[in-house]
Amino acid sequence: MTRILKFTFLAAILIVVLSASLTFGRDDEDVAVSCYLGTHDQYEEIGTIAVFNPARNAVGLCNTTYWDCNNQCWACWTDSNGEAVCKDLSGRQFNR
Repeated sequence: MTRILKFTFLAAILIVVLSASLTFGRDDEDVAVSCYLGTHDQYEEIGTIAVFNPARNAVGLCNTTYWDCNNQCWACWTDSNGEAVCKDLSGRQFNR
């Protein structure tokens, strides 16, 4: 095999492996996340969004999706164990 042919072959295999890992690496679907404004005792639900990784992205996406949040919203979702989990602006995760 020539060098160019070897390089092309390796590049093709790499593309197939990366594509497969991106396709099969994703567990389930997006999770419904509720966005709240206010304190943990008195709050208003602003809206609901779909988030792939809520533990990492929910609060930020709530605040960028809803203008009413004014960067003050926190988020809640149901985790894989069926428990209601929330995360506030400081990154503190708690059960509701």
